[in-house]
Amino acid sequence: MELGEGMLPATQRAIVFPARGRAEVRDVPVPRFFGENGSWNVVLRPLAVGRCPSDTASCEEEFPPGFRLPSATQAVVPGHEQVVEVVGASEAARRAGIEVGGWYVYDINIGCGEPDCYACSVQKRPGIDCSKGTLFQGIGAANETWVLRQTGLRHVPGSYVYDPVGRRGGIMVGRHTQLHRVDRSRLRDEGDLAVLTQADGLACAYTAIRGVAKLHAWEEGYRPALFLIGGGGRIAYWLAEAALAERGPDGVDLFLADVDADRLALTAARLGLPRGNTYLVDANNPDAFCAAEIRRGLPNLEAGRSFNLVLDAAGHKYVGAAATNRMFREKVLDRNGTYITTAHGGIPGLDVAAFEVVFANQRFSGALSPHRYIPRAVAHLQANLPRYAPHMVITHREIDDSLAQKVRTAGKDPDIGRGANTYIALWHRNPNSSPPEGRL
Repeated sequence: MELGEGMLPATQRAIVFPARGRAEVRDVPVPRFFGENGSWNVVLRPLAVGRCPSDTASCEEEFPPGFRLPSATQAVVPGHEQVVEVVGASEAARRAGIEVGGWYVYDINIGCGEPDCYACSVQKRPGIDCSKGTLFQGIGAANETWVLRQTGLRHVPGSYVYDPVGRRGGIMVGRHTQLHRVDRSRLRDEGDLAVLTQADGLACAYTAIRGVAKLHAWEEGYRPALFLIGGGGRIAYWLAEAALAERGPDGVDLFLADVDADRLALTAARLGLPRGNTYLVDANNPDAFCAAEIRRGLPNLEAGRSFNLVLDAAGHKYVGAAATNRMFREKVLDRNGTYITTAHGGIPGLDVAAFEVVFANQRFSGALSPHRYIPRAVAHLQANLPRYAPHMVITHREIDDSLAQKVRTAGKDPDIGRGANTYIALWHRNPNSSPPEGRL
């Protein structure tokens, strides 16, 4: 099916961020900035959307760097962890193998893709350091000048869009280069479909574990010690799963720290960790991350052993610069170890994964970008659907004010605070059914 104006409705329902700290449901125009000969050449319908703290960060103008509300040109519609159905594609997209009616994970980290851009064309790192601007579709606009030039908009709408007539996901416009195919034959039910929304989060974990920490390159038989701060949360859970995927359960020792006892216990249970591998942090204790307190909190950590890798997924909530520096000084981290933060950076147009600093053979680096690991993440999730599906909680089947407020508060929401559980808005009840022929 070719793209055409007549194939789309004029408006759809969407969650919108009209101002800082506000989320509401509105009727918004359906995007029409696609073209048969342009780079925005696929029409997508979201099937399931995961709720992510990045949505909250966008609503609070905390991410992307420099992003400000409202947008004068386009309603800011959030949503970026999605499985989509292609409902329209240009000839170029179809020649590239994109199938109308196919299901895909869509990567929202978009660079310019132009031949003279070294990051996009040679390094293949558009979501990290495209020299002309990085677009985080559905999470604001890191470089509004670039976004405006590319799309005519200050924000490219995300996946919290809904068709109230058809009672299903609404319409997104995307690029065929960002689509990663889903094997529908593996999907048994809606829980399996929901699992695939986590491809972005798992891909970010692979960037940290495989791209930065390079666990896969360590010698066989060696068991590195990994310390996950914020270990009861969703990001830390996928970091742990990525580490286990690289090393196997007998190839790595995992230790978790968190300020929430229930969340910490939930994640430890899912990972099969004993209580002695978990440290309940007192957020009011200024010495919580000194070497003595960490060792007291982790009785299963062998005497004299340092961590080979520290992964800070707390997002600076209770681990500031002073605590981080102290961990370096007191050799909580091995002298050849790596400390990785998963907080976003503050450089407009750049994701945090672009930096690395070395202190006396201790590396401090960043990683919160899927880089090129979404295909690997999709493959892993599809191979482990029975393991992950029971933990996917589907919260809404339509867009309403309740969902808008949960998206707005994401990481601060008590439900989301359960950590390893993942909350999904789902608009497709049967993964094995197809819409009527010719119907959008």
